[in-house]
Amino acid sequence: MTAACKKTCNDYQLSIGPSPPSSKKIRMHYSFDFAQQMHFLSNPLQPGPMYFLTPRKCGLFGVSCEDLQKQVNFLIDEGMSSGKGSNEVISYMHHFFTHFGVG
Repeated sequence: MTAACKKTCNDYQLSIGPSPPSSKKIRMHYSFDFAQQMHFLSNPLQPGPMYFLTPRKCGLFGVSCEDLQKQVNFLIDEGMSSGKGSNEVISYMHHFFTHFGVG
């Protein structure tokens, strides 16, 4: 499947960018997944890491168009994250296809 999609990308000279959904009669292969949470300091102006009780967490959701070898990462702050359920995944994918899909 990925070999056929790679040939399609070469034939049509596709690139990631906003295009209307279902605007091209092609097939494309996408992969997506949540990565582990990353931890970072919540206030970098404090004197040292010993003053931080808990670091801030940031989720990472990545979508990759493997045939174009492009990836878009969504960084989700712990205050904005509501989980890793189907509603969140559909929201991220909808945003990706609206702004970065190949049509």
